[in-house]
Amino acid sequence: MSDGFFKIVLVLLLVFSLAPSLQLPYFMDEFDILRELNLASGTPRFFSYLIEPHNKHIQPIVKMLCYIFYKFFQLDNSVYHLIIWLFYFIFIIMLYGMLLKITGSELASSIGAAFFAFSNIYISSVLETVYSPVFLSVFFIFLFCFSIYKYCEKERKIWMALSFLSVLSAGFTVCFGLIALPLGIFYYVLCVPRGLKRGTMNAARVFMPGLSAFLIISFVYALSAWHQYAFNAALEINIMKLSAFVSKAIFRFLIPNILPNVVISLTLGCFIFLILIIYRKSVNRQAILFFICLVILNYAIAYAFRGKFGDNFVFYSRRYHILSSVSLISIYAVGLGSFIKENKYFHGKAAKNIIYIALIIIGIMGYNERVRYTEGFALSASGSFYFCRQFKDAVANYFKQNEKSKITLKNVNVKFPAHIYNMEKPLQFYGEFILPKEILSKIIWADETDKPFKLFLKEHKDEYVVFMGYLGLNESDEL
Repeated sequence: MSDGFFKIVLVLLLVFSLAPSLQLPYFMDEFDILRELNLASGTPRFFSYLIEPHNKHIQPIVKMLCYIFYKFFQLDNSVYHLIIWLFYFIFIIMLYGMLLKITGSELASSIGAAFFAFSNIYISSVLETVYSPVFLSVFFIFLFCFSIYKYCEKERKIWMALSFLSVLSAGFTVCFGLIALPLGIFYYVLCVPRGLKRGTMNAARVFMPGLSAFLIISFVYALSAWHQYAFNAALEINIMKLSAFVSKAIFRFLIPNILPNVVISLTLGCFIFLILIIYRKSVNRQAILFFICLVILNYAIAYAFRGKFGDNFVFYSRRYHILSSVSLISIYAVGLGSFIKENKYFHGKAAKNIIYIALIIIGIMGYNERVRYTEGFALSASGSFYFCRQFKDAVANYFKQNEKSKITLKNVNVKFPAHIYNMEKPLQFYGEFILPKEILSKIIWADETDKPFKLFLKEHKDEYVVFMGYLGLNESDEL
């Protein structure tokens, strides 16, 4: 069978493994962002809110994406998921291209891209839109590195433009993206072949667009108190604890969980370690150094800004592993590239077919784990989705029958499971992003819901049963 057939099977497996995520609704930080943008829409404050920090992040790109999809598709965020998928597929292709430049081996690059595609250690940053900003920031960091290499190859203006946009976008998704420029410089020094660098002036041209974008980002961040927060976080770092945390993250969590099966992951890690020792003279040591530094840097940043919540918070929050996972997999691909070049057996068709079949088996394992993870999460998140949808439909349909009236709603506290939204909020909070402004202006928030609206809900109890439950109304209640 041809390589193309196996690659099509792998792509289909990947698509099917992502498909259940279309069920996952908005939750967590998206509630806050949508509420603020809905209240600010049509006012001068809308644009200022875009660059206001949210949970210490200045993320106008994320806020605009969230707002646009909400305005066009309301509570259905499946199109938002599809856009994240698109970035994910581009990232996998881009990773393949970057590994091919480093290893010179199509097979090793395909293995690396497939490992990344079916690794589940970071997958929440792709499956759940609320955590996608972390994935997007890593995407733009790698796009910057890729643009640097391509500009050094062909010196086309499109790569300069992409350099500028990727650094700007990385910094305006989450603050983690601020490392894009220094990582790009590091990549240029270690991974771009000497023959493509062509002197100091060429390096200045390469980094001028990225530097310009970085200065813009720095100016915007300087307007907030973020730099003080980052400075304080850096001062509080305990080097001994940081070293212990990074070691634990790499050897007890990252390496054993990089693939869907722990035994396969550990066996692969030991195998690559032996390859790097045996083929140390032919392996690309500078590229290995680059990716090792990325792994360490990722966990150092996670520790600095999230370590106060405890090690387990970082280890089990999958979004914090994406840069480390793609870097570790890249190290594996670089090692395998040297191994494949030195062993002619792997140049034959039969060996390639065996490897692709093994990748498909790993893909099936990854598919099964993702489907279980997503469907379990979707089940627990369904309550918040039905609450939001029924709340909106109930109020909107009531006003269709009573255009000139106002209603009084009991401002009850609404509590979802902690992983959906970790704070108890009043009903008004959800109304301020679920309901249009013209309907919001007709609502009076009070200690009790008025009788006509209660009667309306009881008459349509099958349609609004979830909303009635959160409002504290039962079918048997007498009005």
